[in-house]
Amino acid sequence: ELIVKEGHYPDNRVFVTGLPRWDELIPEMLSRNVITFMPTWQPDIANLTQNMFENTAFYKTYKTLFESSQFVNYMSQNNIDAHLILHPKFLRYSQSFKKLKPVTINVSSDITTLISESQILVTDYSSTAWDSLYLGRKVIFFRYADLHNNNGLNVNTIGTVVNDSASLIAALIESNDPTHSQLESYF
Repeated sequence: ELIVKEGHYPDNRVFVTGLPRWDELIPEMLSRNVITFMPTWQPDIANLTQNMFENTAFYKTYKTLFESSQFVNYMSQNNIDAHLILHPKFLRYSQSFKKLKPVTINVSSDITTLISESQILVTDYSSTAWDSLYLGRKVIFFRYADLHNNNGLNVNTIGTVVNDSASLIAALIESNDPTHSQLESYF
């Protein structure tokens, strides 16, 4: 429907075939406590120096979250691994994130495997949200104050939306709730 409306293709030229990238997602791989953070790259901060990057709201927001005692305690008490997957255009900034604990930085991980293993995906508006939703996992959209883009995705209808670190931590603590009832309308 989106392709027909937005792409201006005739109905008889569009076939629903699924997404091949979902063929590799394995629901049964959920075997450990993993939360994956997967923010989308942002063009306005993709070509900064390391020092300039560390002064962006993007970096400061994640740094504040990962260093907060409430986050560290929650992860430790619940034996949860946190993984941060940086967009390939942000790999040059991975050193900045490697200083932060208790998060594992994945710069060349098999994203499909990590998403399959993860209980929760935290993203701003990445299309990987659909991968997690397809697997029946919880998705939390972390929409901090300086984030202006949403990639055309109405995140309010498919996941929990939070706007600051405290709300994100609260959503993680409540993460034992069943996945969103609206998933059935998509899959």
